[in-house]
Order: sequence, then structure tokens, then C-alpha cells
Amino acid sequence: MIIESREFGRIEVSDIPLPEGIDADVNGTYTYAGRVRAAVRMREKDRDWYQVFTMEDDGTKVCELFDGIIREKKGANGICWMCYADNKRILLGDYMYMPCLSRVQESR
Repeated sequence: MIIESREFGRIEVSDIPLPEGIDADVNGTYTYAGRVRAAVRMREKDRDWYQVFTMEDDGTKVCELFDGIIREKKGANGICWMCYADNKRILLGDYMYMPCLSRVQESR
């Protein structure tokens, strides 16, 4: 999709290919290192199960950061998913932070 904007000019928007078997309930953003951080809610495993990984924006070099349960906290505003500049942790908003299995900018 192409968007024409007087303020920003011509912007091209496209989908990012996801790893095999992942097609719904995905949240993503770019990291400080320029990779894409994606979080997938795996409801078939558990209501609060998340798989978190980074990848290049062409869908290659997937690197898993976390695969497990993040329990919902009563009164919290939800998970915020913001990567720290040190590429070792992800801020989860009211959930504090999640140490990663590997550095956020690394790839396999």
C-alpha cells in the first residue's frame, strides 16, 4: 500500500512475513537495533502464554527471546512491550521487565 502525505511524502506500507505457524494475535515494533520485535499470544497452550522473538523486517533471522507464561496482573493496563537500549531486557509496563534468553539484536 502506498500512502501519499504532504507532511511526510510517499510512504510504502507492507506486511512482514511471520515464521511458519504464526498467523494471529501478533504485536510488533522495531528495536533500537533496527530489528522487529514480535510477541505472539499462544492461547492454545495457555491463556497467558507468549512467544517473543526478533527478526529482520523481511522475516529472516528469527531469534527467540522468550517462550512462556506472563500472568495477567489485576489492575494492570496490559503489557507494554518496549525494548531497552541495552538490548538485554524488554519493559513490560506494569509487569516490570523481562530478561531475554539472548540479546535482542542477535540473530541465529
